[in-house]
Amino acid sequence: MGKMTAPMLAAAALAMLATGCGDDAPQTQPIDAVLTVVVEGAGQVRLDNGQVCEDRCQFDFNDGRRVSLDAEPSSDDGTAFGGWSGHCGGLDDCAVTMDKDRQVTAHFEGVCPEPWEESLVGAEVQDVSVGALVVVAGRFEGVLEVGDQRLESSGGADGFVAAFSRSQCALRWLVHVDGSGDDDVTALTLDASGNAYVSGRFDAGGALAGAALAEDSGARGIFLAKLAGPNGLPLWSRTIVGEDELAVGGVAVGDDRAVFWAGTFAQTVDFGDGLLSSREGGSDVFQGRFDSLDGRRLWTRRYGSEGSDRATGLAVTEDGDPVVSGDFAQAMPTVELEAQGQRDGFVMRISQRNGVPVWGTAVSVAEETFGGAVAVAANEILLSVQGEGQFAAVLEVEGGQERWRLGWGGGVSPTPPAVAFGQGRWWLGTALSDTAQVPDTHEPVGPSELVLLELDGGALVGAHLLGNDDVAQVRALSPQPDGALMVATQRGEDGVLVQGGW
Repeated sequence: MGKMTAPMLAAAALAMLATGCGDDAPQTQPIDAVLTVVVEGAGQVRLDNGQVCEDRCQFDFNDGRRVSLDAEPSSDDGTAFGGWSGHCGGLDDCAVTMDKDRQVTAHFEGVCPEPWEESLVGAEVQDVSVGALVVVAGRFEGVLEVGDQRLESSGGADGFVAAFSRSQCALRWLVHVDGSGDDDVTALTLDASGNAYVSGRFDAGGALAGAALAEDSGARGIFLAKLAGPNGLPLWSRTIVGEDELAVGGVAVGDDRAVFWAGTFAQTVDFGDGLLSSREGGSDVFQGRFDSLDGRRLWTRRYGSEGSDRATGLAVTEDGDPVVSGDFAQAMPTVELEAQGQRDGFVMRISQRNGVPVWGTAVSVAEETFGGAVAVAANEILLSVQGEGQFAAVLEVEGGQERWRLGWGGGVSPTPPAVAFGQGRWWLGTALSDTAQVPDTHEPVGPSELVLLELDGGALVGAHLLGNDDVAQVRALSPQPDGALMVATQRGEDGVLVQGGW
């Protein structure tokens, strides 16, 4: 065997260091990570390896694996899981990758009594949404009292957003939208983590939680904003500046970080990074898609006829496409619709990818038909409209064909009913009087009775009394994860939230 030279020995040594030698070869360094689990309230957290935490615990991991955690409320009926915080959020399933130290907190709370009512003194409620929280929005003029908090309007009317714990029904946070004129919040929705997406109008000097909504202090228009679920702090906002023709139609959350925003505009408006112009002679409908992470605009489209058109509702299909409702005059060429009367209601399904209409369907119940709210189930869409009475029409998600229609006249609310899908059937909320012409299952008891109408397969199968008042309306419905309904009602000068199983 030949002699190894010095360079050869050095190369061999380097090779041994790089590749190791026998059993002493260095292995991949383990990852030392600690998972801290905190339990607040009566309950426990169970890891997928069977370990259980009932207070504050720390678990060591060195393999970088993904760990799943289950929140288990106490067997006591007075406790419910209120959500995660830390490296998990909301009511979603919790799983963390242990490539570094992680911490999660499970919140367990007392169960909200059922039925439950919460008065918002001085509030004119506009919308409600239920997920990890119960969030309600609207406007007030003068003084607003919610729970133990109080707001005073700074100009004319101001807007507000209030969040309640879904299990305890206790006020979590209250956000103020104020300016020198009239401001409001008319539409909202929640994502799976409990963040709120809210939209409304702002006047000169308009501010959301103290942050200006427009650079020009004299500007007015409409806004879309994301509020953090834990505390209501604004995460981002987008505005459209314009005059009185601007109005909010709705806001909804879809797939792939999609936030959809619909409304009404006239002339030319600036979305911040793109102009949109209506047809001459009236207002048109707009629909936009934004990134939920930072509010970045992905696309915006205009839909309209040569007359005045409005957006009045917004929902999302299971496939993630937005569905817009409203009313229009004359013909709407973008979806090949022709009005049968002076004004018809409409439903339009739009592609989530680029805003191109998939289909549109007109609904006419009178010479003038006004569109209302829209809701989506697995393969059906429910639209409420107002004409010579109130009507509900159910259409197919795939093609927009009308399946059935139900209507009632006489003493009804001057606005279309609120709608929702829950417990496997459709629900409509409205105000009826003793002259309302509805099936025999309804027995009026007052001059203006708030009722939930329960529909199944095109038939009215139940009418549930919410209360009666000379001045009362049902403003919005929201199904809850457990199947119950949350109803936002207006009773005189106060807003009232009502929860029940019905």
